[in-house]
Amino acid sequence: MSHETIIPYVGGKQKVVRKLVSYFPDGLTEMGSPFMGGGSVEIFQQAKGLRVYAADLCRELVVFWQMMYSFPTTVAEAFKARLPIEYPLDTYREELQSGPSHLDTAVLFYILIECGFSHIIARTGGAPRNTRNINRKGWRSRYAKLRRFSAPNLSVDWCDCFEFLERFPNLFLYCDPPYANGSQDLYGFTEDLHSGFPHKRWAEALKGRDFVQSYGDCELVRDLYSGWCHIDELKWYYGAAGGSALGHELVIRPK
Repeated sequence: MSHETIIPYVGGKQKVVRKLVSYFPDGLTEMGSPFMGGGSVEIFQQAKGLRVYAADLCRELVVFWQMMYSFPTTVAEAFKARLPIEYPLDTYREELQSGPSHLDTAVLFYILIECGFSHIIARTGGAPRNTRNINRKGWRSRYAKLRRFSAPNLSVDWCDCFEFLERFPNLFLYCDPPYANGSQDLYGFTEDLHSGFPHKRWAEALKGRDFVQSYGDCELVRDLYSGWCHIDELKWYYGAAGGSALGHELVIRPK
């Protein structure tokens, strides 16, 4: 059973999964996630035997995850059949936007997320190195990861975060909403999937719920959760060989 994500994703939490889940309550048998994204926490938790119900607003991302936990071998073979990947990536983006089958959607999304600049599907130019690396030898490890992916305790639906709360009124939640500091404009084909995200409304919707939330640190977020939540700082280094870049987010949970 897989315990790590298989895609790079903006704001991914692979480096800090264990730190984040240390904030979760003991004895959980199920949990919800209204912002699936790269799924680092969700996949880690389902590998421990928890039933994980997740959702995301990006339809192509949702289809990718649905195909991966249902037909991983089929996706892997379809990815291999498209090699070598051609650069620039505009033709893949255009095909994905044309409404292909679920299988082609999953494979095209995977190619764009792996090869796009900064692993953003809208940025189909400016990252020829990613494409060259995959075509030369990187495809083998990616093919193997796709083929052996297993997440039987995970389900992912296409809906927004507020609808998700209505569907699961009593579920413990792990939430990883868009940043409130300007970095939210990085998602979807035009990088505006979460533009104008209602951070205040979201904070109000969480009142009375049991949750742990990771959030980009900014004054707005601190103000919204001050007084009724514990707010901790989480810092980590990322990049090649540990790197020198410092990741910094808040971990928020109700008092």
